[in-house]
Amino acid sequence: LHTVTDFPATKVWVNRVLRGLKNGDAANGIKKLRSKDSLFVWTFDHGAYISPTNSYLCLMDRWIGAIDFSIKLNNCAYGSRAVFMQQCYSGAFIPNLQNNRTYVSTACRATESAYRAYSEREYYNGDYYHHGEYNYYVISAVNGKKPTNEAVDADTNNDGTVSAREAHLYMKDNENSPEVPQERGIHV
Repeated sequence: LHTVTDFPATKVWVNRVLRGLKNGDAANGIKKLRSKDSLFVWTFDHGAYISPTNSYLCLMDRWIGAIDFSIKLNNCAYGSRAVFMQQCYSGAFIPNLQNNRTYVSTACRATESAYRAYSEREYYNGDYYHHGEYNYYVISAVNGKKPTNEAVDADTNNDGTVSAREAHLYMKDNENSPEVPQERGIHV
């Protein structure tokens, strides 16, 4: 497993990372994806609505649309990929990303807001922090524990690994906000 990116959430850097995944970018340590590689993409921040098949992922400086983001991501080689999206209106990304080698999980429908967790929070350095509810439960499923260190078992088929779908289902079964999480695609 390799950490692929740890760059600012700006449009310039998102585009640079997507180009790097497609072509390689040695100067920034971004390896070119190959057709046998697995890719995990996780987006979170705010989203903005355009239509049921297009919305925006709001970055630190500008926005990137579902269609633009998807075209660039779809141009990268990969064997399989899992895309998790926490932002409001994230469901609008599904039609542009889904195919027979992709699993997409979103916090909400294309026409819905995603909500923060109210009772699920983390105490750190003397303050309580609220997570997006979607992120709280997906992270808990993948880590095998909540931020409070309470154990979590999202491995429903008991194969020793939490799949993308198992993480999505754990989140869906535990969240209580009014949004409706969405999923499409293969179960990686």
